[in-house]
Amino acid sequence: MPGPEEPPLELEDSTTYLVMLEYYAPAVDGITLDALISTRYDYKAQYLLSLLNGKPRFTTMTGTAGDLTKDTYSPIGFSPSVGDYSYVIRWDISKSGGVTPTLDLPSIDDQTAVFPNPATELVHIQFDLKEPAKVMTVEWIDPSGRVLSRYRWENIQKEIRSIPAAGLSPGIYFLRMVSDQGWAVKKVAK
Repeated sequence: MPGPEEPPLELEDSTTYLVMLEYYAPAVDGITLDALISTRYDYKAQYLLSLLNGKPRFTTMTGTAGDLTKDTYSPIGFSPSVGDYSYVIRWDISKSGGVTPTLDLPSIDDQTAVFPNPATELVHIQFDLKEPAKVMTVEWIDPSGRVLSRYRWENIQKEIRSIPAAGLSPGIYFLRMVSDQGWAVKKVAK
């Protein structure tokens, strides 16, 4: 791998490359780094367990040969359902050697709240979105990354919705919220 003062590496046709990136950030509020999750390999458990330990490690494997504009991804896994929106970072690798990441969906973490936490019979989700979400998908996810249940609402902006939590065993869960306005993940204890 060339260093900062070296010329870019020339890539060859019909060759497979493995690109690995590790990113370190100080423990400062407001810093977010998420990446694509492979449709072939499931790295959700690594993501969620590292989050539980307070030492997030964002892992991914993806190819650059496909058209990523036609697939949806999220920081907790692949989202194949029609109408689901998910977060994606696109890497635009040009011949000049520049890499430009762009974000499709912003975080709406500061526009959502979950209570009570720890959860009881019901968990209430307060939405205070700047713009209405055409479709909001909310999922209960266990620490292994398995989706336990999914809820889908239309035209959500400033309101409170409730979902059942009575059937959950004691432990830590995640509520993933994804819409055309953005995404959020909340950690919920039961």
